[in-house]
Amino acid sequence: MSIATGGLESRARSLIDQGLVWENHACMPMRPETDFLPQLARMKQSGYTVVSLNVGMDSTDTNTNLRLIAVFRAWVREHPNDYMLIETSEDVREARRRGLLGVCFDLEGLSSVDGQISLIDLYYSLGVRWALMAYNKTNALAGG
Repeated sequence: MSIATGGLESRARSLIDQGLVWENHACMPMRPETDFLPQLARMKQSGYTVVSLNVGMDSTDTNTNLRLIAVFRAWVREHPNDYMLIETSEDVREARRRGLLGVCFDLEGLSSVDGQISLIDLYYSLGVRWALMAYNKTNALAGG
């Protein structure tokens, strides 16, 4: 390794350590199992601050999405020394201070809302922090 390369690696590590690194859409398998969630340890070790896990898309229904969220939330709560559910911007700062990987959720399209806008509030209360209005399919809210 050249000195220049070593310097770049050191600078990159410094930026990661000082900054907030957010994976905005981690595509884990969308099934209500946890055997693959230990993959999050690699993200934590790499210096990520927050990861958003995909918990639904325009071809999954509300029941499927809610079951997946429930499994992911339970798994995160069972690993409090490594992970933290993110609900607020302060939670992001707290996770960073404590050396935890913050976890929140996202949806690819809002077909599962099926025109019932109040479901958006439910998803939010369960940790969904962003959603595409439409993904591949047109729904009651937007065209995809």
